[in-house]
Amino acid sequence: MLWEVRGLDEFITISRAQVPPAVDLVSKMLRAHADAVIAGTAPATLPSPEKVTAPPPKSQRSTSTAADIASDPVLAEANFTVVDRGPARVLKVHS
Repeated sequence: MLWEVRGLDEFITISRAQVPPAVDLVSKMLRAHADAVIAGTAPATLPSPEKVTAPPPKSQRSTSTAADIASDPVLAEANFTVVDRGPARVLKVHS
């Protein structure tokens, strides 16, 4: 038996129990809305979803310089080797 797939097995077991009732509920709600539209008591459009603003993505680029890393005692203790890569290069693009 593979212990790594135990979480996936639990997810599938739970999904088998929860998905069919959820599908039935959504189907009933859509049928009720369709009946109300036919009766003229509801608009023929579904309500728009709530707008959710996502937080801006975090930058994964580090702004630490070699001098910052070398002067940090925690990084120095972790046996980081500082490599001098020379001056920063800039690619000039002509338009």
